[in-house]
Amino acid sequence: RLDLETAKEAAHAHDGKVNDVALTLWAGGLRALLASRGEPVAGVELTAGVALSTRSANDSSIDNQVGTVVLPLPVGETDAGRRLDRIICTTREAKDRPRSAAIMGILVGLASTPLGRHFMVRQRATNVMTSNVAGPPVPLFVMGAPILDLLPILDLSANIALIMCAFSYTGRLCLVVTADAAGFPDLDVLIGGMEQDWHALAGD
Repeated sequence: RLDLETAKEAAHAHDGKVNDVALTLWAGGLRALLASRGEPVAGVELTAGVALSTRSANDSSIDNQVGTVVLPLPVGETDAGRRLDRIICTTREAKDRPRSAAIMGILVGLASTPLGRHFMVRQRATNVMTSNVAGPPVPLFVMGAPILDLLPILDLSANIALIMCAFSYTGRLCLVVTADAAGFPDLDVLIGGMEQDWHALAGD
């Protein structure tokens, strides 16, 4: 659970967005996980399926316009600030390629068909998945009782065994990681890497 305003300040200091900060922390956590397993991380990039808004700045419609693109995560970059700069450049370029988002949306739809499922359990396009959802900035209530926390839980699918979802609610940014228990018994190492990079970006 992170302070949302601090995340915005860290993003704006690099001319980026909160989603870029979340991706930077995600990449840092993956770096820590790989390094702890003795895997080489220098120069390594993992691929992430990322949900991005495809709405233009002049679009005032109320429909949800989101596409999924595959982006490189520079886990080989040791410095969190430089990693954030690289991710910002990558996400900007991705938003200028709406066709890529549309194609990924079609592939996601095909996953519900027998042929699509056959492909998805063997896919090699992406290593991990991630999503960022802007939740309500004010408290919600159920029968007069305030909802104190909202945590997004995403299902694992196909051969993707690691997913992160960022969700903001009442001034907090929650980063929730869902993982295959058998494949990631050392998930605390990933979380520790994310926390370390957060302190670096927040200037703690």
